[in-house]
Amino acid sequence: MTSGDFFRMPLFSVLSGYLYAMRRPTEETIRGFAQGKLRRIALPLIFATLVTFWLRAASYGPDITLTHALLYHYEHFWFLQALCLIFAFMAMCDLIRPPGWRGLLIFSFVALMLDGSIGLTDFLSLNGAVYLLPFFCFGMILQLQPDLLARADLRWIAAIVLLVVVIAQQSGMLFGTTEIVRTSVPAAMAGYAASLLILVYLPVVRPLETVGRYSYGIYIWHSICAASVRMWLNSVVSLSIGLQFLIILAAGVALPIALELLVNRLPVLPVLMMGKKYRRKAPILQASQAPVGS
Repeated sequence: MTSGDFFRMPLFSVLSGYLYAMRRPTEETIRGFAQGKLRRIALPLIFATLVTFWLRAASYGPDITLTHALLYHYEHFWFLQALCLIFAFMAMCDLIRPPGWRGLLIFSFVALMLDGSIGLTDFLSLNGAVYLLPFFCFGMILQLQPDLLARADLRWIAAIVLLVVVIAQQSGMLFGTTEIVRTSVPAAMAGYAASLLILVYLPVVRPLETVGRYSYGIYIWHSICAASVRMWLNSVVSLSIGLQFLIILAAGVALPIALELLVNRLPVLPVLMMGKKYRRKAPILQASQAPVGS
């Protein structure tokens, strides 16, 4: 586990919880909420899993069954599976009795204890959902208690916690001492601290903001795009590892963006690939333009 793992997926989970808490589902809105999440997350998850499975089977031969790919931890799609479970769990809690920040702290503590002490199944990435739930709850707490982001003392504490954990982790990697596992309390504290500091101090960078509009498509399709470019490079030219890395990195970002811009012009595919709302094409002949007497 590298130090970047302390805040990479936890940060996305914190942001998801922060946005979820802005509009928590009620009995009146739960149907639309569920339909939106199924379209936005579950549909692209299934479609991308099928495409990735078939392409990998064609290129390298089948290594697992399609059923396993769809129902268990598979590639980077585990995050979407876990997020579906978290949204379902939190929506159910909100319908019964919306938890406040104290209840969310309890959820976080229970999830941390389960994740660190019990070997949970990866069916539908349940283990990933339990791992990410504390960070999702932390994002909700930041939305419910906005003063936390404004407190300078908490930022200092977060900076010190993150520094200590990262130094301990890097020391373990460099000198062979015990490394910090991602399911441990120190790893969770580093995730909280890094997320808080990033939310407070990360500046707005316009080019990255533009790329960020396509971040969901990049996440889903970067693996296929990068692997395709790597295979092509290996077949036509021999490059240094550093140069090959830069080319593949650029392809993993640029090609999904180009792919999204392309499929946006087509029917149905934007729904399957990125979970976008289906937009029916306007009829060529509008009612106001209909011939007289029609």
